[in-house]
Amino acid sequence: MENASTLDFARDLRERAGLKKAYASQLASGVRRPSLELAVKIEDMTGIPPRFWIKRDEGSQEQQSDATQNGASVLEDGGAA
Repeated sequence: MENASTLDFARDLRERAGLKKAYASQLASGVRRPSLELAVKIEDMTGIPPRFWIKRDEGSQEQQSDATQNGASVLEDGGAA
């Protein structure tokens, strides 16, 4: 089950990047990783760099949870990194 910060992150990805609900949820929870092209578009809209998505695959579940919370914080701050 997804936690509140993951759900908020998915919602922000949908709204700011124009992603479909299921895909945004998969990205936010770490189930899927965006293409480099999409990662760059997400960076342009949110300030979250492409390396965020790559690091998620390299880290543990705990680090992924922290990254999701940090990503959600960046989105809440209007994309300021």
